[in-house]
Amino acid sequence: MKKTIIAVLSAATLALSSVPAYASVFSDIDTVPWPGAAQYIDEAYELGIITGYIENDQRLCKPKNNVTYCEAVQLMYALMNSYSGTSVNQSAVSKWQSTMAAENIPSWAYNAVAYALENSILSRNDISIFMASSTVQNNARREDIAVIFGKALSKVYSLASNPTLTYNDKAQIASTSVPYVELLNRLNIMVGDANNNFNPKVNMNRAELSVLVTKTYHTLKDGNGSGTTTPSTPSGTVVQYAGKVTQKTSSGSGYSVSVSVNGKEETFTANATTTVTGTDGKSASLSDVSTGDSVVAVCSGGVATTIIIMAEGDGSEDSTSKESGTINSIDEDKIVVRSGSKNKSYDIQDEDIDVSIDGSNSSLSTLIRRFEGGRNYSVDVYLNDDEEVVRIEAKEGSGEYDDNAISSVSKSRVKTHGGDEYNFPDDIDDEDVDDIIKLDGDYVTYEDFKEAYDDLDDDKQMIITDFDLEDEDDDESELKYLEVDTEDLETSNKSSSSADTKGLIKSISKSKVVLDNEDDDEYDFADEDDIDSLEFDGKDYDVDDDEFEEFIDDIDSALDDDEVYIELTLDSHDKITEAVAYTCTTAEGNIDRIDTSDRSIEIDNEDYDYTSSTTFSIIDGEDKITKDDDIDDAIDDDKSFEVTAIINDDNEVISVIGYVSAIDDVDVDSFHYDDEDADKCYLKLNISTSSTKYYFVDDYDGSDGLDKLDKKVNDDDENVSVDLELNEDGKIEDMTIN
Repeated sequence: MKKTIIAVLSAATLALSSVPAYASVFSDIDTVPWPGAAQYIDEAYELGIITGYIENDQRLCKPKNNVTYCEAVQLMYALMNSYSGTSVNQSAVSKWQSTMAAENIPSWAYNAVAYALENSILSRNDISIFMASSTVQNNARREDIAVIFGKALSKVYSLASNPTLTYNDKAQIASTSVPYVELLNRLNIMVGDANNNFNPKVNMNRAELSVLVTKTYHTLKDGNGSGTTTPSTPSGTVVQYAGKVTQKTSSGSGYSVSVSVNGKEETFTANATTTVTGTDGKSASLSDVSTGDSVVAVCSGGVATTIIIMAEGDGSEDSTSKESGTINSIDEDKIVVRSGSKNKSYDIQDEDIDVSIDGSNSSLSTLIRRFEGGRNYSVDVYLNDDEEVVRIEAKEGSGEYDDNAISSVSKSRVKTHGGDEYNFPDDIDDEDVDDIIKLDGDYVTYEDFKEAYDDLDDDKQMIITDFDLEDEDDDESELKYLEVDTEDLETSNKSSSSADTKGLIKSISKSKVVLDNEDDDEYDFADEDDIDSLEFDGKDYDVDDDEFEEFIDDIDSALDDDEVYIELTLDSHDKITEAVAYTCTTAEGNIDRIDTSDRSIEIDNEDYDYTSSTTFSIIDGEDKITKDDDIDDAIDDDKSFEVTAIINDDNEVISVIGYVSAIDDVDVDSFHYDDEDADKCYLKLNISTSSTKYYFVDDYDGSDGLDKLDKKVNDDDENVSVDLELNEDGKIEDMTIN
């Protein structure tokens, strides 16, 4: 028995313009799922689009058989090739060959798939579902095929500025697909069934595909699915841009967004009226659109009505602005900076941003730890175009400015940290105007005053001590007199007993302490002259009386029989200046329960008390649990733990460290799939901490695969539930799809 698969003939064959009446060449034409399908199948054959199968010397169309993704893309490519007269070049095929090979795309489909990838009709993520194995193709769903053909046709016809659907089952269609499904409906290429359902998740059969390709052919050739009338020319003010965001800057009440489209940069405006859809198909905001993202933007009159984020970029971009002040609060996600009497909050791009403390390279976690330990910092925060913090430069020891301390000086006015403004006369910068500003007891020119302010040391502030206005009753009145004194900035250096770092001791010597953790973190002692205090089991050791060595020896001896827990205070160079240690016991295992009202906790079936000063540090995916209330929520979310609890002589827990090791039977809220890098894939779950990301290990080879999860999340109408096993870094090592 000889077989041939679907074949696509040359563009010249596709250009046939008439369909003569004749008996069907397909011996199984009477098996079509509905009578009207036969004419489309015959026409598709006459046009050379579909030739069917040859079996036992008979030509078969197999109209009820399902269509595969590769076949659908091949037909789309043939139609677009015929319309435009151009084909994909070999360099484009070579560019995408490794990507296609990695997804087991058959070589006969390389040209078509490469064309689709090169023209943003398909993404790398899209082709990951094309193959069930190295040799078996997956059947294609109606919605997916509609998107493929809709994206191709959007190169010719404009997408609707505000696409809407009237299908009864429109809720089952992903929001990212709506613009393309609407376009095919508007062009009468692909419509609903007799019950006005689109059936997006149903596989498409060959009879339906014949209707789709013949109508698409006539739409491209004649301008209409019926081939009789030409649709109106797409509006010149409604255009679609598909490409990568190269720039996003604030512009009035919105943003100016630039997108690279086939090597050309297109710019449009986005504002509060713009509808944004994220990669998970859910509503998003303009703040979610970042440089490097791949997007589809539908614009009317230069303003984006719809932006669909097709794929997230790596988030890397240059800092464009700087804000200064003192830290009001800071954690892994956000920093609040106080400038004068005002606080402003900024999102932190990620935990790996550049951080310097007192001129030395440091880390975000160190800055957070020291701030929570009681130290105060003045900071310069550097922001990208999305006002995310990409770098922090911190200096220790800066406290709050007085309200009447000067915050800025210009030729127009002087401003204070308390929000007051005083206007200078228009001629303030004239050289002969020298009797208005008195600085530190001497009259100075504006130029000297401005220079002195610009050169002000970090530990100094300029205080307005007196002033006189032309009109005392008019806040806008000009200054007749301004008196300013330079004073020390009140500082609030660290004076708290809160430690910078804590943990069990693995070893100790006169030079350093090594903690008993995964990384064996080491901390060197400062010079003995710089060590402020040492304490072990309630005993103070006087460094001045050569008791430092005794402190070391006592702890070293205790380590022979007991465990010793230590709290370390560090200077700006991470050298130990204070240490408080005591012998302890530990409990390891799962947290079975926690009662926040009476402060009791059960670990590995043993009950313990804890206090308000007990610290918690439990890694949970990309986040960290630091509060007892959050542990209670985590238990309700069916999370299991691997923790070590430090217990003092009163059987009280003083510290709990560890990680969430498993999450059972939890619904997936969204799944970000990267078909090339497993460690870029992550889940969000329908739990109390729904925004937490759970990434996969880079060599993930779990019970169920990532491609399987991606297909199930996209295919199923109902929630997808999973069991997760996580490592000490919060990353998924194993996953079972329920």
